Amino acid sequence: MNTQVRFAGVGSQGLVSASVVLAQALGIVRDYEVVQTQFYAASIQGGASCGDVIFGRDKIVFPWVLNPDVLVALAQDAVKA
Repeated sequence: MNTQVRFAGVGSQGLVSASVVLAQALGIVRDYEVVQTQFYAASIQGGASCGDVIFGRDKIVFPWVLNPDVLVALAQDAVKA
């Protein structure tokens, strides 16, 4: 079974960086199968931003988080979306 984590908020909060660090730690230290994806509005500071991580022992066949098991939301707008 795989676990899905989403870091969501607005730009400049370090959400993409947090997801990259988590993915690297899980892949290197725990030797999990890991996929990290990201979305951000590069043209707008304060625009929507999220970093997703899927990890587990099973093979990951779809790289996008649809129903996160863990949501780290740093802005109210991220919870509404």
